[in-house]
Amino acid sequence: MHITTLQISSRALLEVVKNDSPYHDSLGYYFFYLTIFPHFTPNLSGYLMLQSKGLDIISNRDIRISISNLYENYNYLRPFEEERFDYNTTILAPAMANYRGIRSLNNDLIPENLKFNHRVASVGFFRNMILFEEFKEDHRMHGMIKDVEDFAVYLYNLHESVMNHVVELSTLLEEELKQRNS
Repeated sequence: MHITTLQISSRALLEVVKNDSPYHDSLGYYFFYLTIFPHFTPNLSGYLMLQSKGLDIISNRDIRISISNLYENYNYLRPFEEERFDYNTTILAPAMANYRGIRSLNNDLIPENLKFNHRVASVGFFRNMILFEEFKEDHRMHGMIKDVEDFAVYLYNLHESVMNHVVELSTLLEEELKQRNS
């Protein structure tokens, strides 16, 4: 199973709390990554055009069903992501504001297990944490961090499911094209 930045960050922060570890600036990186959720924006124009003409113009029943199911998955995934975004902006971010400092962190301090996400790390808007001892006692915040981890696992599984469906549909389409061209 792939581990996401959200899972890495959640686990690292909860581990620091569990072990009553001292503060170090790299925790600011983990703290920041809690607020980043992927955004999935499918291009629906082709499907909408197909719907307007009627899906029955596709003679291959398996392809027709696969296309319909794929876009139904999109319709489920998008609202779930929007709910996560709303959670981050209305609940998580305000709670985190109590612990966000103003001192920018040096990119040399980024933890090894986050370096794979170099695009975000290179922007330079990571900041230190403040009131760290209070953070370690803030059980409400710990619960929110655990929520982030759990939702990250679920969201990753949704994305993976959609990706697998796209691959399956591509295979069906390739097989159909080969059959028609032979």
